[in-house]
Amino acid sequence: MTLNSKVLLSLGGGSGSGSGSSYGLTSTDDANSVAQYLWDSYLGGSGGSSRPLGSAALDGIDLDIENGRPAHYDELASALKAKGQVLLTAAPQCPYPDTSLGQALQTGQFDVVWIQFYNNPVCEYGNDDGDVSGGLVSAWRSWTSGVKAGSFYLGVPASKVAATNGYIEPADLTGTVIPAIRGIGSYGGIMVWNRCFDEQNNYSGQVKAGV
Repeated sequence: MTLNSKVLLSLGGGSGSGSGSSYGLTSTDDANSVAQYLWDSYLGGSGGSSRPLGSAALDGIDLDIENGRPAHYDELASALKAKGQVLLTAAPQCPYPDTSLGQALQTGQFDVVWIQFYNNPVCEYGNDDGDVSGGLVSAWRSWTSGVKAGSFYLGVPASKVAATNGYIEPADLTGTVIPAIRGIGSYGGIMVWNRCFDEQNNYSGQVKAGV
């Protein structure tokens, strides 16, 4: 049996402290160089012995940039797309525009944007701003109207311990949140963080039929 699954390499991650917060791109040349390295080493290029996964070619690149250093990621996105068949995705924080990825997302190069609606109280479910789902719906409207992308996914924690805050009970997700956003913009589904907590809580199994 062949599963129609896409496998991507995610770049970046939480800002944290120390060396984890210092990653970034320094110039246009740097962005182009990184794009070429990713293409040759993980995607459809031919990097010879430098390919860590051998002949296996991943489907694309995900940008999870969270350290507030947005410079040149727009150029990286454009350079990757120029290589050919590259699935390009991004995982911004829900406050719009995102301080790290806002500039890159304005390129219109992204196929999928999975927005992290957690660890950001201002745009999480239940933050009352007059919408049925609180600040979440307002943020969703901003994202889907302000960014050109193939589709948008609602990023949610898989359990109460998967994120500091922002967990949505399965019944609230399928009964209140999804009906409120499904017709706004290019709704694609949900993104669940992360697989370990999802297996423990069976969150996907509880909500799959309603999203």
